[in-house]
Amino acid sequence: MNRNFLYIPLIAAAMAGTSCSSSDLAVNPRSVGFSLEFGDGFDAGARDRRRDITLNGASPVIVPIKIRANRSNGSVDASFNRFVRLNVKPGTVVSVTGDGAEGRNVKLADGEATVNVAIVGSFGDARIVAEDLGYEPVSPTADPPPACSDGKDNNGNGLIDFPADPGCEFANDNTEAGGSYSAGATPAIYFKLPRIADVRGASTGGSTTPFKSQQVSMDTGFDQDTDTQKFDTIVTRISGSGFYATDVDDRRGYSSLFAFNFNAPPGMRVCDRLRALSGTATEFYGSIQLSYPTWTVEAWDKDKRECGVPEPTILTVANFADTGTLLRLVHGMVKVQSGTFTINNVAHTFAVRVTKHFGEGFPAVDPNNPKAYLMADNASNCDFDKNGSVDFSKADEKACSDSCTSDKECTEYSNFVARQNFRLVVEDSYEDIEGNKVTDVGNIQADASSSPVAKPLDQRGKPVGAFVGVLAYFSGGSQFTIEARCADDIGFDPAVALKKISEACVFARTPEQLEETQ
Repeated sequence: MNRNFLYIPLIAAAMAGTSCSSSDLAVNPRSVGFSLEFGDGFDAGARDRRRDITLNGASPVIVPIKIRANRSNGSVDASFNRFVRLNVKPGTVVSVTGDGAEGRNVKLADGEATVNVAIVGSFGDARIVAEDLGYEPVSPTADPPPACSDGKDNNGNGLIDFPADPGCEFANDNTEAGGSYSAGATPAIYFKLPRIADVRGASTGGSTTPFKSQQVSMDTGFDQDTDTQKFDTIVTRISGSGFYATDVDDRRGYSSLFAFNFNAPPGMRVCDRLRALSGTATEFYGSIQLSYPTWTVEAWDKDKRECGVPEPTILTVANFADTGTLLRLVHGMVKVQSGTFTINNVAHTFAVRVTKHFGEGFPAVDPNNPKAYLMADNASNCDFDKNGSVDFSKADEKACSDSCTSDKECTEYSNFVARQNFRLVVEDSYEDIEGNKVTDVGNIQADASSSPVAKPLDQRGKPVGAFVGVLAYFSGGSQFTIEARCADDIGFDPAVALKKISEACVFARTPEQLEETQ
């Protein structure tokens, strides 16, 4: 079991000013730090009463603060009449307004300043931080030009301008002298933690994360103060490079996440419940995931609670072309299944099969179109030069691949050999709102490589009972793929029912193993 990750904010006690060996880095050694206080009436929340997080695009939180430069004896350093740089940890400073404000910088007058700081993206215990970087911002087009872009060695240290001179914070810095690098922070502003859907970009349609490249801690439903579970975040799949988890109570969608761990997380199993989850939010070819994750789990005990893995969402043919809907489901459990099911109060009858045109033979050129190819039952291989993959810079291989893609009954053979991906055809019959009988036909990519016994090529053109898995997305080919978690998810034989989702790919711990997790 991994240790819980704790975001440790910068605190004022740890940010006393220090002197550096270079004389230009100790402009005012008497100033040993800053104190930052909230303005009257500001509600910072509390540990048991946290503010809602505010993501990019929403109205920012306005925080009134008073900044004071301190001497070592605690009195105001009235000689401090320079700029300090403001940041919020974690989060983003959108703007700073008030006397002396310049972008995200504030010039103190006689050691003090009062400003309003607009912040977004903060979560957990956030603090606004002020630092003396020695930065004196002016217009880049000022005459004379800023000291850090005037071509002169103004402080005589042998280094000229930004970025060569370490005393230059930016090119529009009007002093080459560094700051004291003293700092200070406000008390905590207590925000809620984001849920998986927030990190997955529910507020932006799932196309990007508001926490890109940030270390983020998530709300998994566990309340440490009361030792209770407000909602459940359940592990749904263990892979060779990480794990998948779903916030089962969030109805917004985007509620599942892949945590890339480089290898299978030791000791974790399907049905475990996450108590804490943190990591770096990343965008990997359109798929928002968590890198370098840390977590704690509550080991699943079948005698104490249900497994908790949610029922897979049944995909219709209309869903296959609806990128918005599929993005909502990415990393979550989905399935295609033969049979009749009611979806949104409409009865759908599905017939699923592996594509017919699927085999190692090379397809023939279309006699009616020399730039197209005719796929056949045992001829869907577009790797004409036999180098192991389709080369899209070669006209014949690209034309062949395009022909296969446009053929609903085709699985390109070399892609199957390289990646074990194949396509499932789904026929979806239902009545429209006018009572007309409609049959839609479409296909979706599938991956059965998690099962050593599944043989998709042997199923060519044959009916499939059901295929279950997590939905993966790769923007490089704009492809959504159902990845089976294990053999339990693959129902190639329509006569054999799949296991219940609460039993599929589930390996309950023995009493002895449960004891080891305590």
